[in-house]
Amino acid sequence: MGLNKPILLCLLAIGAHASVVSRGEAKHKVVDSMDYYNWWDSSTATDGYEETDPYCQCGLDKKFGMPDGWDSTELWVDVVIILDTSEAMGDVALVDASSLIESFIGTDDGDVMITDTKADYYTRVGLIAMSDKAQVIYNLNMTKSDKVTGKVQIQKGLKQIDVLSAFNAALSMFADGLKTQPDRANTRQVIYYMTDSDPTFDPRPLEGFKASQGKIIVNDFLEPGDVPRPGLKDLASDGYYFTDIQYNYMATIQLFCKANCYCRPDKNRVAYPGHNSDPAVNAAGGCFRVVPAGVPYSKMRANCEDGLIASIHDSDKAAFVSKQFTSAAPGSDYFWIGYSKGDSGWTWEDKSTNPYTNWDTANGEPSSNSVAKCAYVDTTTAGLYWYFSVSGRVAKDESDDGMRNGIVRRIL
Repeated sequence: MGLNKPILLCLLAIGAHASVVSRGEAKHKVVDSMDYYNWWDSSTATDGYEETDPYCQCGLDKKFGMPDGWDSTELWVDVVIILDTSEAMGDVALVDASSLIESFIGTDDGDVMITDTKADYYTRVGLIAMSDKAQVIYNLNMTKSDKVTGKVQIQKGLKQIDVLSAFNAALSMFADGLKTQPDRANTRQVIYYMTDSDPTFDPRPLEGFKASQGKIIVNDFLEPGDVPRPGLKDLASDGYYFTDIQYNYMATIQLFCKANCYCRPDKNRVAYPGHNSDPAVNAAGGCFRVVPAGVPYSKMRANCEDGLIASIHDSDKAAFVSKQFTSAAPGSDYFWIGYSKGDSGWTWEDKSTNPYTNWDTANGEPSSNSVAKCAYVDTTTAGLYWYFSVSGRVAKDESDDGMRNGIVRRIL
C-alpha cells in the first residue's frame, strides 16, 4: 500500500463568552479544553455521563437568570440596535425598549457588557432610531453613562418602518466602524431589531449576512393578544426571533453570547453543531480547518498551530470528522485521532474521561503490544474502526512508512 498524502484537519475549540475572532489573530482568549468535553452520542452513553454543550456555554442559572459559567463582560461583538420609532411600536413600547437598551451595558448592580475600548474584551454598541429615515443616536460608541430615554420619539403618521433600509443603515455603521478600528474585521456583527412593524420584504439581500457575517435578532414588541409577525420571523436569523424578552435584559445578553460562538469566516473552518438542538448555535461542537501537512503522530501538534489531535466521543462525531477528512484528501484512507497510550493506559488529548471507543475488536484491536502508542481511523472500514500504531507508525501495513493524516483540535 502506497503512502497517502497527509492532511491535517484542525478542530478549533471555541467558547461562547470569548469569541475566537476577537481582534483577528492578534487577540483571542484561551479556552481550557478540560472544561468542555464530556459529551457524546446518547445511544452510547454510560451511566454517570450526560450530554452537554462543549463550547458554546451560554446558559442562565435557573434561580436568578444570570450567566452560568460565562461572563457577559467578556463578550466581543459589534451590535447595532435598530429601534422602531413608527406608530407600530407605540409610546409605551418605545419607553420599555429604551430602558432595555440602557440595561444591556450596565445596571445599578454593575457592568453587564464592557464598552471601554481600552479593556481587554469589549463590545461596541450602536443605536439607530428608525422612522422614515435612519437617525444615528450612537455610532458604535454607546457607553454605560449614555441614555436612550428622552432621545427618541414616535413619528406620527408613519405606520411602520422599512426593515431593509434599517438593515442597510446598520451595514453602513459597521463599515464606518471598521475604518476607525480595522482590527475588528473578524468581530461578530449583530443587528438587533426592536420593533412591532409587520413588514413585507424580499429577504434575499439579508441572506449573505446571516449565512456568514453575523446574526439578526428580532425582539418583537407584541401587544397582548397579537400574533407573531411572519415578516419579522423571516427577518431574524434562525433561533433569534422572540416575542417574550421585552423586559428581560439578560435574555438578550444571552443571545449576544450565542451569536458570539461561531467559526471564523476567513479561515475556511467548518462548524460542527454536535448534539446541540438550539438553532441559534451551530458551532457547539467546534470548528474544523484543513491544514496540509505530512507528519507522523508525534509531529502533529507542531503542524496545526498549537492544536490538539481531535478526540472522537461518539459515532456522529466520527462520521463528521471522516467526512471532512475524505473531502480534503479523497485519495487517503487513514487519519490519526487524539487517543494515545501512556503509563496509565489509553487517554484522550482533550482530557475527557468519556468511555466511548470504536476499536476493530473482531481483529484484535486494541493491541496488547506494550509499544502500541497511538490510534488511527481506517476510513475504508464501514464502521470507521480504530487501529493501533507503534510509536506513531502505522502497524496495519508494513509497506506503509507510517505517515498518517490527522484531525487536530486547536484551542484559541
